[in-house]
Amino acid sequence: MRNGNTDVRKRLYIVNNEEAEPSSFQRFFLEHPEINVSEFAKGIGMNPSQLRNYINGFKKPSKENKKRANVVITTFIHFYTTEISNILTSFIITSL
Repeated sequence: MRNGNTDVRKRLYIVNNEEAEPSSFQRFFLEHPEINVSEFAKGIGMNPSQLRNYINGFKKPSKENKKRANVVITTFIHFYTTEISNILTSFIITSL
């Protein structure tokens, strides 16, 4: 349980009057509420409303937009993972 709510991985979505598991994209944002979707969208050059619609399943991206988003998001995540790793390494070295 998280904050008294059902574990987000067990949340189901209602799609066409049927329950459906969240997509991996939806699950990512459900499991990381600390990530501000609007700021994330701006950071990758995407319209925040459009990204929220994709996450919530209200709209589906075209194949071209999906491919673009995959490349941009992967690059964004790689960049910040590298940055965090560098900060932690620097912190550990200066702490010794």
